[in-house]
Amino acid sequence: MPDEVLDVPRSLTILRIPNLAITAAALLFAHQIAGGGAPGSGTILSFAAAILLVAGFYVVNDIDDRETDRVNRPERPIPSGAITVGVARGLAAFLFALAAGAEIAAGGEALAWIATWAALLTLYELRVKRYGLAANLLVSGVASSALLFGAAAGGDAAAGAVPALFAFLLHLGREVLKDLADMPGDRAAGRSTFPIRCGARRALLVAGAAVAVLVLLSPVPFFAGLYDKVYLAVTILFVDAVLVAGAVHLFRRRDAAAAGRFSRLLKSEMCIAMAAIYLGTLGIG
Repeated sequence: MPDEVLDVPRSLTILRIPNLAITAAALLFAHQIAGGGAPGSGTILSFAAAILLVAGFYVVNDIDDRETDRVNRPERPIPSGAITVGVARGLAAFLFALAAGAEIAAGGEALAWIATWAALLTLYELRVKRYGLAANLLVSGVASSALLFGAAAGGDAAAGAVPALFAFLLHLGREVLKDLADMPGDRAAGRSTFPIRCGARRALLVAGAAVAVLVLLSPVPFFAGLYDKVYLAVTILFVDAVLVAGAVHLFRRRDAAAAGRFSRLLKSEMCIAMAAIYLGTLGIG
């Protein structure tokens, strides 16, 4: 029993709480830039349903990845023994039930979003996960569409279009780099990820291209009058400059460790980019 108690904090990492916090922040951010104001109970319930759904699929993903994680991430809850596969399956079922209950209670059009995400993520786990770049594109599309969902809940789905595009590019670069860093375990498990199919060099080029397109597009919303000069300044100084420096380091090193570091950098830059856009909307209108 004492060992089990000590393992509780480690077992909770299966939920990837920092990632869930970013998802919650993205939903609320998009709701705000769409002019939604203080979210009502229905919106809060639908956002909770989305977060619970994502948490459930994080658990499912860890169950499915347990063999590759024995090589790539032995500290993860299942390979480390902090949580059993049976308990993880029960937790996933519980999270999905909570998500369904929250969405039914919320009602409204959000049900279509949640149902679509559930279908796409199930398709990913059952089939698409095996098909290289298609898997990266699907995950990036679902993750970035949270900004469209949040903006739609705020009354203006179009307000989430630019953030969703930028988020898609960041997620795509990150997903490819994660697969690049995970090549040893994926090879051992017989998986056919994009870097394994096409080589590490092409994977680096695709990830680099996604980041390059993001950097090139980032000033466009300012010149289009969507966001003000605060957005431009924060983006150039704290997003674009950091991404360029990180990409230069990655292409110099070209190893799994550098890919993993740049992948984590991309996740932190998502938060900074949202802050830049939010601040850039305050002087518009």
